[in-house]
Amino acid sequence: MRVLLTATPIAVLVLVVGFLVQKRVSEVPNLEFNKLLTNTTSDLVVTMDSAYKDADGDLVADPPTDPAALIKPETIIFSDVPGDRDEENRVVWQPFLDHLSQQLGLKVEYATDLKTVADQIRALRDGRLHLTIINTGAVQTAVNSAGFVPRYVPANDEGKFTYEMELIVPKGSLIKTPRDLKGKFVIFTDTKSNSGFKTPLILLRRDFNLEPGIDYDYKLSGSHFNSINMVKNRKFAGTETTEFAAAVANDLLTRLVAEGNISPGDYVSIFKSEAFPPACLGRAYNLDPELAAKLDQAIESFDWTGTTVAKRYAAEGKTRFVPIDYKQSWALIRDVDAALLSLRGQQTPK
Repeated sequence: MRVLLTATPIAVLVLVVGFLVQKRVSEVPNLEFNKLLTNTTSDLVVTMDSAYKDADGDLVADPPTDPAALIKPETIIFSDVPGDRDEENRVVWQPFLDHLSQQLGLKVEYATDLKTVADQIRALRDGRLHLTIINTGAVQTAVNSAGFVPRYVPANDEGKFTYEMELIVPKGSLIKTPRDLKGKFVIFTDTKSNSGFKTPLILLRRDFNLEPGIDYDYKLSGSHFNSINMVKNRKFAGTETTEFAAAVANDLLTRLVAEGNISPGDYVSIFKSEAFPPACLGRAYNLDPELAAKLDQAIESFDWTGTTVAKRYAAEGKTRFVPIDYKQSWALIRDVDAALLSLRGQQTPK
């Protein structure tokens, strides 16, 4: 696999976002772009709901001060990032759940009825989900609207945990750089995904002056797995072709290569972004503090060695959970979300 281009830093995005849009917006009323912005920002929550308090300024909801508002469930409900592989994921995480159950003296069960990120957030808010993995792009909304407390991310032995967004094309494609996507097709995952939609949408517009619906057509595949398979199978919208690109998270791409779902010879990477934090393991803000502390201890004491969890992350070199600082590590993601909201505001007709 070869990477042909590297993104300029996204951190400057918020500073230049006004310049990015005004000239083209005045020239071309891009209804397609407006629709995408509306979809991706419709349930984006960038300020904390009044139901939660953040007295210590860490941007995460504090535990309730009223003891009656704390919960101590007899069964801890866990979920992975929703997708098309729920049963497979349940098997992968079973050793982890067994360990938690043993350490806590409680039942710990995998929730297979949560099919979307919105389902996860709703279940967290309603108290039906206690421990979960939220994808990178949805963490801010989960924190602000559902009391999600980010705690851990999978990391390697040295504690590194980041990943990048890549644009990949089928082997043999005439598309060599993102600039070649003009008049072509792009596969996004879904409008709530950071690496599968938000970041590539912003970068294609910012760095390459390419707008969806005007400069390129697009399709939402529903998941990174689906997008990668479309590249592997050389099919876009049911038509056999090599002239399209897919925006994917490269930690998931690496995992699928290791599992044999796609070969490095099936694709070429034409773009790589700067690094982002991965999907995050966290818990409900209103867990009883004693239970929350025991849960943290149980997570940190889980030995991945020889487990299906270790096998899942082996290709990425990740071997353990490490604590995460949401305020610091998600700053870049919050900047991307702020940029999307700013773009939406500038695109709205006056």
